[in-house]
Amino acid sequence: MPQAATADGMSWMPRDAERRQSTAAPPGNSVKAKKLKSPLCFRCKLSGHLNDECKADLDCVVCNKKNSHVVAKCPLLKLPKPDASFFGFGNNELGFFRIPDFDYRLETPDPAPTALIKVSGGKLSTEAVQAELARFITKEWVWEALPHSDDSFLVVFPSVDELIRMADVEFTLKNHGVTLTISEWKDASDVEPSYQLDEVWVHVRGVPHAWRHYLGFWALGSVIGATLDVDMYTYRKMGVIRLLVGVMSRDPLPLTTDIVFDKKGYEITYSIEDKNFIPASPVIFREESRNDGG
Repeated sequence: MPQAATADGMSWMPRDAERRQSTAAPPGNSVKAKKLKSPLCFRCKLSGHLNDECKADLDCVVCNKKNSHVVAKCPLLKLPKPDASFFGFGNNELGFFRIPDFDYRLETPDPAPTALIKVSGGKLSTEAVQAELARFITKEWVWEALPHSDDSFLVVFPSVDELIRMADVEFTLKNHGVTLTISEWKDASDVEPSYQLDEVWVHVRGVPHAWRHYLGFWALGSVIGATLDVDMYTYRKMGVIRLLVGVMSRDPLPLTTDIVFDKKGYEITYSIEDKNFIPASPVIFREESRNDGG
């Protein structure tokens, strides 16, 4: 920038040029360029590409939703995970593990290709059926044979094509002296349960007053089984703690066991409701219909 000379020989610089010179970057320091943000795909909600370039599979194998989101973005992964709970361990004969129904409703998945394996000419164990399927079809699949009847099993196949290929095929097992017949299973029913809890109304005695409320009563039922209902009407009207509980067996009842409430232990007695007992009925209020026609 040229400098002008004054009458006394002094040099001067215009103010705007002086200001630009003071704010200029010192020599040797390069100005850093702004870092460009990675593009965000609004289809899969992942960064690194745009919608037009997205090839993500949006069929989630966790919640079974189609064309919705990638597995890593599934909301089910962020929810509290369930555990099997202990029920009925107030007595060894009553104890069991229970997994309740979940509040979160999953989408219905496509039905797995399932085959009905019938055994004729003799008996065959579950392990033997699984071993023979691995030997005849593929060892790259974990075969699980679920007993369906005395002479048949339900087995999930790796794919529909594999099941169709093996349908109506008979395998003669000389080492076992039996024949296996594979057919497609089209019945919508599930595997038959081994047993079902026995639902029974019980009365509970010895409960401390601070715990005589709905939540306390519900927790008490879990000592002998799975609580299904709490009759608060009968408690309010008659003072009887009445619970509907699913139990493994009625044989251990009546039962007296110790339960710790907070830090204090009490002996609590459970007994089966007498068949002649009449519970209190809830009062149902009905709106009276009024005839305004005069």
